[in-house]
Amino acid sequence: MISPIYQSYIEQRLSARQSLLLSLLVSVLHTLRDVRDFLKNELNDELQLLNLNARVPLMLSHHYGKQMQQRQRGGIVFLASVVSFAGVPAWSHYAATKGHICC
Repeated sequence: MISPIYQSYIEQRLSARQSLLLSLLVSVLHTLRDVRDFLKNELNDELQLLNLNARVPLMLSHHYGKQMQQRQRGGIVFLASVVSFAGVPAWSHYAATKGHICC
């Protein structure tokens, strides 16, 4: 589950930018940690990866998508990863989290 501090941070940033009118949202999310050894990694680290690659894009698109819909203009582009299209033996969870936004 997303930590309350992390969730609050994202919500505060979106709220502070409520008056910002975006015409185009381009989101490129990337993690710098080692994602290869799923079973060796801490569960909390894997949950944070899921939050970064699935929950944050959902929050951004919901927030800015409403504004764009009201103005009847705008666009949202999410850049995923090529691993989201195929099973990669040591990168299964990373590939799955990228799959949330690829299709």
